[in-house]
This record gives sequence, C-alpha cells and structure tokens, in this order.
Amino acid sequence: MGSTLIYREYYRGSQEYCVKTLDATVIYNSNDEAEIILATASDITVNWHEQNSLKQQAQRDSLTHLYNLEAGKYIIDEYIKKNSKQQNALIVLDIDHFKEVNDTYGHLVGNELLIALAKYLLFHTNPNDIVIRMGGDEFVVFLKNVHDDLTYPCNQLMSHLNEISLSHHGIHFSISMGVYTFSNEQNFDNIFKIADDALYHSKRNGRNRYTIKYQK
Repeated sequence: MGSTLIYREYYRGSQEYCVKTLDATVIYNSNDEAEIILATASDITVNWHEQNSLKQQAQRDSLTHLYNLEAGKYIIDEYIKKNSKQQNALIVLDIDHFKEVNDTYGHLVGNELLIALAKYLLFHTNPNDIVIRMGGDEFVVFLKNVHDDLTYPCNQLMSHLNEISLSHHGIHFSISMGVYTFSNEQNFDNIFKIADDALYHSKRNGRNRYTIKYQK
C-alpha cells in the first residue's frame, strides 16, 4: 500500500526552497502488520514551477495580464461567501467610443490603450481589490469592504485619466462606469447584472460619468 506526499524543503539559511515528493510503500507481514516502510524522495521543483506558471497563465488575460472573467468570477464568489456581512462594491466600466479609437488609430494603439487602462486601474485601487478584463474594452473592479459613500473612489477613477500617456499623443478618451454596492451574500452574476444596468444608465445619459446603485 503506497502514498505520495508533496512538500517544500527550504535550503539552510535561505528563503528559497525545492519541491519534493515522498513516495512511501508499506510492506505487511503474514499477520497483516506493518513490517517495512520503503520511502523515496524525488525533486520535482522544475515541474512544480512549470505547472504553477501554466495555472497562473490560465487565470490571466493574455493582453493586460489582469484576471480573466472565469478566474475573477470564481475569486469574487469565494470572497463574498466568506465575507457575506461585509459591504462590497462592483464596478463595471468601459471606454467611451472605443471602436472609434481602433478605426482611427488602428488596433495596435487600441491594445496599447487597453494595457495602459489596466495598469491605471491597478494603480488607483487597493492592492487587495480585484481587477478583471471582461473582454474587449470592458473591465470589472471589485472593491472590498467599502464605506457607504462611493463617490470618492469613483471620482478618483474618473478624474485622473489624463495620467495615461500613449505613444500617439492625439488620443483623448473617457470612460463610463456602473457601480453596485451590497452587503449580503450574492453571486457574481447577480451583482454584475445590476452594475451593468448602472453602466448603461451612464451611457444613456451622455457617457463620461458614473452611476451608483445601492442595495435596497
């Protein structure tokens, strides 16, 4: 009867480690008593890091390196389950008239803008918040443990867009946002729908603005 254990072995006086497997086989005697244990250790460090790297890549958007929708949705749902009494908020945003950017300046410049906006969102949110690229020019920001007044974080995101510099200096753009804040256990699909409705309210009212919906 055998079993396999995976463990980290730290190098002496260092924070670096190798990853090993320990395969153990128990040999029993005629009385069904454990008599011999055979153990073999193998270094799997290279394979371990390769597998982790592939896992990380599968969770990330290939262009912006933000979480992709599948990974971000899972992380948000798990967080809400563990913090159901906490007030959180979901922001859905996109770039106003992004198609015109692509049509006028080309897709390479459009991609540059998406990458720059992704970095901007990471910079202007807390390190523990979750930033996702939904696809196209649409992004999601999950704000953890927010206060009642969301105007400050929303104004921060809206008012510093001029910090974004692109290789083509003639581009001027804005974003529209929809925000939903809640304080009970819900799932990503439900909160996204409400935040997305708020986004379209912003677009119908002239774009370059945000709309906040509060849980009733």
